[in-house]
Amino acid sequence: MNELRSLLIEQVLEELAKFQMNGSGWTFHSIVALDIHTIGYKPFNGSSWVPLPKKSANKKAIFHVKDKDNQCFKWCIARALHPVERD
Repeated sequence: MNELRSLLIEQVLEELAKFQMNGSGWTFHSIVALDIHTIGYKPFNGSSWVPLPKKSANKKAIFHVKDKDNQCFKWCIARALHPVERD
């Protein structure tokens, strides 16, 4: 965490230096506080097929390939590149 804080402070100081060099007339004295807010990030993983919400399904504008091998993204891309006229 100290490494991240040091990196952020360094970036702030660099941006302030650029700002001052552009003739802002400001003088930097100190950083009084630095708050870092983080959240957990859990990316989506490929998994089994789930039905679309009715509102989205009724639009008939979404590729929603039902597969059995958990590679739905690959099948959607293949379908988009090689469309068929029907079904």
